[in-house]
Formats: sequence, structure tokens, C-alpha cells
Amino acid sequence: MRFCLLTTFYPPWNFGGDGIQVQRLAHALADRGHRVTVVCAPAVHRLLGGGRVPDPEPHNNVEVVKLPDGPAALTATYLTGRPLRSRRRLERLLAGGFDVLHFHNPSLLGAPALLAMGDGVKLYTAHEQWLLCPSHVLLKRDRSVCQDPPCATCEIAHRRPPQLWRRGPLLRRSLAHLDALILPSATSARLHERFAPVVRLEVIEHFVPELPAGAPAQAHRRPYFLYSGRLEPIKGVETLIEAWRRGRAEDLVIAGDGGLRRRLHKGAEGMPNVHFVGRLSAAELTPLYRDAIAVVMPTLGHEVLPLVPLEAFTTATPAVVRRFGALEELVDGTGAGLSYGSPSELDAALDRLASDPRLRAELGRRGSRAFAERFSVDVHLERYFSLLDAVARTPQPVGR
Repeated sequence: MRFCLLTTFYPPWNFGGDGIQVQRLAHALADRGHRVTVVCAPAVHRLLGGGRVPDPEPHNNVEVVKLPDGPAALTATYLTGRPLRSRRRLERLLAGGFDVLHFHNPSLLGAPALLAMGDGVKLYTAHEQWLLCPSHVLLKRDRSVCQDPPCATCEIAHRRPPQLWRRGPLLRRSLAHLDALILPSATSARLHERFAPVVRLEVIEHFVPELPAGAPAQAHRRPYFLYSGRLEPIKGVETLIEAWRRGRAEDLVIAGDGGLRRRLHKGAEGMPNVHFVGRLSAAELTPLYRDAIAVVMPTLGHEVLPLVPLEAFTTATPAVVRRFGALEELVDGTGAGLSYGSPSELDAALDRLASDPRLRAELGRRGSRAFAERFSVDVHLERYFSLLDAVARTPQPVGR
């Protein structure tokens, strides 16, 4: 089959897990003999401070097409919800006889109007909350979860010009061109229920590959908990530094980079058991996952289904998560971790795992089982192709 994956971010032009997940899907499809074209926008990565990076390593059966839009064209796309400068090139690309068009975070490729372009089965995976929230995260400036998006005052507070098309019919009209909107968790599906009248909602959980074998040596000299991910306000990393400031014997290892890096470093001054190791590759993360007491996910708002705890499960490492949204759903559904709702409950969860190796081992075994049964590439692709088969058997509405 011929697949076209359309995404604003694609490694190495990405900041978070959405681009990584698209690349993993592209490679998984290509490794099974399908032909994959990826359409992405490296200019957005540079515009947002990512700098210039080399092109990705070639992968058999994967073609990467880079849209060359500059700041003015990207701003116009953001404001109008339409591919302006790139329209003709996208029309030529999408007329290429693809069996499947799969949209992933296409906000600055020209969505939502982009969704009406091209033929074939059309899927959209919501890697974040962009369909609901122009800032993608459903988090207000006071770090409370937004209940009624979109809000013009919040857009201005986030220093984003208001997208007036969100107040009109463009979004729903565009979503009606999709065959299915894929949500990676039941929590995310509930958030997007407002679109159920115009598009099929389908829950298909993310997958992670088995991580590459790490170095056999110990990853860190002392017992430690691990945070891995973006250093941004929604991730709640400051709450972990506060927990360690209350006095913990174990180390805290923080892997990742982002806009709060300097602030977090300053907040951890004078704390010798807090270690920042920067952004790491999958191979570098593997031993850190393997040897950690647990990964800790203190996210303040909504995640669709974070990859970090799933990656930890591949090494039989449990997770400690904030009791909210998809993270709570993940721990409740797998039994592979502990959840907390307050600073004292976080302290108690960390104490339990640090002092009870048998509990940690049991939760780790549950994580390994969950990976094999729910989060492996084979399980994901089985569900993915089942959806494609179901869509192919569904009569298309007149005018689609």
C-alpha cells in the first residue's frame, strides 16, 4: 500500500513525542513492505528555536518531502487554517495515488482546510489537543486545566494571535472529510466527543518499539528516579524539584530539554542529588530506564498517551504519575505504577517504591506484560489495519 503521513514535526525537526511516533509508524509500515511518503515542515522547527539540523538518515521505502514555507507564509497558514503558499504543491503531492492519507499534528501544514485535500482513506491521529486548543495543551496561564476552549483571552496570554476560523464552521466541515479520528486513549476520546457527529472516533493506543540494548554498566551510581521529557510548564517538573527539596535520599535524574531548562537548573541549585543530563537518544535512555526505581510523570494537564512510561515498561520499570487524565487511565489499566494527587501522596509513592524492591519488581512485571499485550508495534498495526479494513467496508457519504 501507499501511505502519506502529513505532520508539522518529523525527526530530527521535532521537539517532542509526536514526531517520534510518526517516524516510528513510517518505519514500521516501510519495514513491512509498504511505501511511505512523509510531508513535514522543517521551517517550523527552525522558527521555534530548533536551529538547523541534518536531514534524517534514509530509510528504505520512506520518502521525506519538506515544505519550504517561510515565516510570513507560516503566519498566514496559522491565521487562516489553510495552506496558502504550499497549496499547489500539496495538491500535486496528494494527487499521487495514495491509498491512505494520515494526518498527524498538521496545524502548520494548512489544517484544518488541508483535511479536505487528496483522495484515499483519510485518518487523523490527535497527538495533542490542537483540535480543541490553539496552544495544543488545554492549560491556562495559571496552570489550571482549560474546560471551555478556545478562549481568545488565553490565546493572547499565550502570545498567539486569535485564530478566527475556530469560531466558524471550517473545523467541523474539514473533519467531515476524514474517515476516522484516532485518539490514543479513552480520556482523549472523551475530550473530542464534540466531534462525534461529524467523524468516527476510534481509540488506538500508541506503540513503542523494544528499546535498543543499552550498555551493561550501571547507568547511574546511586539509586534514582527518572524524569524524561520536555522541560515545559505543562510537564510539572518543578513539582519534582520541590519534592526533592523536601528531602529525599535518592537522586532525581532529569533527561530532556525545553523552555524551562535554565529556570529548572536555577531552582535546583545547591541540590547535589538532582542531575540534568540533557536530551538523550533512545540508546542512551535505555539503561537509564532499566536501572531507575521508577519513571515519574508529574504532568499538570492533559496528555493523550505519553510515550515515556510505555518505553519504561519495555525495561520492566514502573511509573509514578499524577492522578489525572490519560496518565491515571494508564496506571489504572495496567497496574504498572502508582498515582498521586497531592505533594504528600507523591512523597508516599516515592517512599513505597524506594523501600520495597518486591513491589517495584511486581509493578515492573505488569509493565512488561502491558507492553507485550497492548503497546507493541505488532499489536498497534493489527488495530490500525483493522480500522483501515472497517473504513474500506463502510459506504462513503454522498459528496465525500
